Amino acid sequence: MVVNIVLALIFGWLVLGTFIVIKLQNHYRRLTKRSGALSIDGILDLLVFEAEKSKNKQKKKKKKVQELQIASTHMYRKIGIVQFHALGKTEGEKSFVIALLNDLKSGIVLDFMYIPDGIRVYSKKIKEGKGETLELTQEELEAIKKAE
Repeated sequence: MVVNIVLALIFGWLVLGTFIVIKLQNHYRRLTKRSGALSIDGILDLLVFEAEKSKNKQKKKKKKVQELQIASTHMYRKIGIVQFHALGKTEGEKSFVIALLNDLKSGIVLDFMYIPDGIRVYSKKIKEGKGETLELTQEELEAIKKAE
């Protein structure tokens, strides 16, 4: 009687073990069939290769972002606008000043002055927040301050 019970337990253990092995084989076949590799080693090699490729792409993108950040310091990213009345008039068209600056506080100031004869446009170079060659007017200094 005890022998029958022991044999039944061994048989049940073998059936369970066989079921687990068959399930693992099916999983292994599906895995290798999907990846196109013949073995787990091949699959792991593919994964390592893909990881290295992704790492190289990421390095290239980081380098490009750094280059763009350096280049962007020279682009006009700060804008200041001030309206005023040219020639001290209080009626009529308002004149205005636009300051276009980069991160280094360099750029240009554009003056658009409405006068009775028409409109005049003047420009001045700015370097480090100050006029490079010409003195700046109060309105131009205010536009630079707004741009910062």
